[in-house]
Amino acid sequence: PRPGRPGMPHSASALARKLPSINISSSKARYGRCVLSSMADFAGKTLEKRSINDLLQMAESTPEDRAVQLHETLKVGLARCALRLSEMPFGFCNAPSIQRVSSAYVQNFRQVLEYEHREGAAGLVREGYHELTRNIFNQHRGTMLDVAKGVFEFNEDLNSLFGKELELVEVREDVHAIRDIEASLDEFFTERLTLRLLISHVHNLNKRKPEEKVDGQEMVGVVNVNTQPITILSRAYVAARFMCMRDFQMAPDLQVNGVMHDEYILSEVSRQQHFPYVHTHLFYIFLELVKNAARASIERAQLEHGKAAVGGGA
Repeated sequence: PRPGRPGMPHSASALARKLPSINISSSKARYGRCVLSSMADFAGKTLEKRSINDLLQMAESTPEDRAVQLHETLKVGLARCALRLSEMPFGFCNAPSIQRVSSAYVQNFRQVLEYEHREGAAGLVREGYHELTRNIFNQHRGTMLDVAKGVFEFNEDLNSLFGKELELVEVREDVHAIRDIEASLDEFFTERLTLRLLISHVHNLNKRKPEEKVDGQEMVGVVNVNTQPITILSRAYVAARFMCMRDFQMAPDLQVNGVMHDEYILSEVSRQQHFPYVHTHLFYIFLELVKNAARASIERAQLEHGKAAVGGGA
């Protein structure tokens, strides 16, 4: 609903009366239970994911509505992330780095419930809640590295049990638990990304005017309403080329639809395609694809022609 429509509550107290999910008495009852039981309840719910259209429509909602959406999503997402890591099979959940990450999500879940219990619905639009969610966002910046370290620790534990010759890639087809861990990590990172995206989106919507330009881009929260994929691809190629020159002292050229990159980027057709998207995520997708393709091209050229024959530009 657009702000200012008749019948739309603007105060947090009115919002609390309208939305039973933030009913203070029910919140107290839930918080009075064991934290693990409460976490299990929320983890059993489906984490709502949002499309680009959903993110754009949030700009039409009131700050109170956006705060409620963020709060309810956080409770479910934090609980799911914490329990997913804690339930990892084959001893993976016991890796020290995994335990630290899991403990951080449990702590965040408690913080969110305590804030709701203490401040009620009215507190969701206060600076204290903004600071809480910002701290949660910042606390998990290094989670990917922590989980990667946990995988290394897990591999070392298996090596000590089954021998140094053990390779996870080779045994994954025979050991179903390894595939379960991979699937659970995929789900964990998807849910983590959902939480981080929504926190960032709500914060940006609340501090900026709709469709405000940031660095020349028309932004609605974290959504760039005029994302040009070829521009993002070009930035990713420049970054990948730098990595190749740094690591291999050579870099392959890039062709787009059969046309050399530098020529294509200057053409009129390159500016014709645009759509709303979270352009920062698109950059990381392109970077991984181009980086891996560039590395494979260089390694194949070195294998076929020898390192000396490849020269400075594959």
